[in-house]
Amino acid sequence: MGFIRPEREQQILFGYSLDEFVPADALCRFVVDLVSRLDLRAVYADYSDQGGDAFDPAMMLSTWFLAYAEGETSTRELEQRCRRDMHFIYVSGNLKPDHTSLSRFRQRHLARLPDLFVAIVRLARQKGLSQFRTICIDGTRLKANASPGRSLTSEELQRGLEKIRAQIAEYLKQCELADGAAAEEGELRRELARLQARQAQYEQRLNEIEQRRQTLHSQNRERHRINLTDPDALKMKKVNAGRGVPAYNGQASVDAETGLIVAAEAVTDANDGAQFSRQHAQVEETLGEDESRTYVADAGYHSLDQLKYADDNRVDAVIDDRRPDHRSPKADQPAGDATRTDGQRVTRAAFAFDADADEYICPLGRRLGFRNLWTDRAGNTFRVYGRSCMDCDSRAGCIGRTGTETYKRVFRNVLEPLAEAMAAKAAAEAGRALLNVRFATSEPVFGNLKENLGFRGVRLRGIAKVRGEWLLMCIGHNLNRLFRLVGSDGLPRRDQGPSSESAPGALIRPFPGRRYASVIRIAA
Repeated sequence: MGFIRPEREQQILFGYSLDEFVPADALCRFVVDLVSRLDLRAVYADYSDQGGDAFDPAMMLSTWFLAYAEGETSTRELEQRCRRDMHFIYVSGNLKPDHTSLSRFRQRHLARLPDLFVAIVRLARQKGLSQFRTICIDGTRLKANASPGRSLTSEELQRGLEKIRAQIAEYLKQCELADGAAAEEGELRRELARLQARQAQYEQRLNEIEQRRQTLHSQNRERHRINLTDPDALKMKKVNAGRGVPAYNGQASVDAETGLIVAAEAVTDANDGAQFSRQHAQVEETLGEDESRTYVADAGYHSLDQLKYADDNRVDAVIDDRRPDHRSPKADQPAGDATRTDGQRVTRAAFAFDADADEYICPLGRRLGFRNLWTDRAGNTFRVYGRSCMDCDSRAGCIGRTGTETYKRVFRNVLEPLAEAMAAKAAAEAGRALLNVRFATSEPVFGNLKENLGFRGVRLRGIAKVRGEWLLMCIGHNLNRLFRLVGSDGLPRRDQGPSSESAPGALIRPFPGRRYASVIRIAA
């Protein structure tokens, strides 16, 4: 039996085509085809005919899309894959972009990603993959590219700043005593410059944290921390099932039928309480307004302000209630249990509300009438109900532990009817079914991003850049979903932007020793 041996020195007369080394049903082909259908005129418009030649933006965009679809976010690793991985070599046309070019391209075009994200979702809608009638909203925490040890309180910043100033004063004295020794003085000057830069950083962070403290509740001001490396990242708990670290909150709205992310945004809020309205607005803008569309969210999105938004905009929404036991039953429902207590106090849910009489009914059947309106510091308005309970033997467990108080008050937010209606909707059979759909829709998306693709944190710093990177992550997820849904059939054709061959002023220049390699120059 003979052997087919490799002839590495053998010269090839006609050469090879990169097309021959990639399977017909490969994801890289799908990505290149999808990018060719996007309108990239705005991306090309960022370039001019001045300076050196640039890599084709369509090629670079395809490379980054494929990278995030395969869980690769490191520019240095991506550089190596463009040299060794045939799928990336196919996408880049064997141009082999270096890590610096890849990094600059990613950061340069982050602001373009929202439009490209929307364009991809609209291509899926045009394909008719889904009616996009049920949208599930959820969030996940993304570890920031910052050390937890670099998060300091205002007091810690002040102490550090005083220490740095003392070190600077000491180095200034040493510079004066250097006696003209060039080498020694040069080293001192370099260290002095480093300390002065650190001083400027501490002063800037101290100013930023003082501005933040003005917006915080008084009990949180002293313990609030700011990160020296990435001040936009806030300390959040349960990040990747670990301890509290600097992180961002990645929001995603997912279509229940296809698993496609149809809206996404990274925010600095540690909780989701204000995000429902933002996600709803983005979905409606991307897919078009549809009053028959249903939105589902977990209890983290439940707040009276968001319920008011849903009611004002006639949004068909099911938002789970984080405290359903605090909702008062109606007057015609069974009375509350007087023995059900929170510590030694009868809970608010034990008081039924009679909407017709505008009164609360205590577990013993006594009525509390409306007394006045009250507004707290946050601007929330409450209707106050009360009565004298001097002759009630249960007042110690209802009003106070000492038993000396005699007047019972119940505070009812003016938006409480919205919460009661949502609680009833979520508790109904149809509501519970939709909440189960949300769990089976949103959680697998985050599981794919974090477990399969390894997106447990971000590489870029600052909320503006992190928003762009989060969109890249979501685009990577959508590309994998679309590839599974449509396969090699591709997506609908549309009027596309210029490619490297059709761009105005494009110059096709083969590199020496490289086949099929080209760069472009775009006219201003």
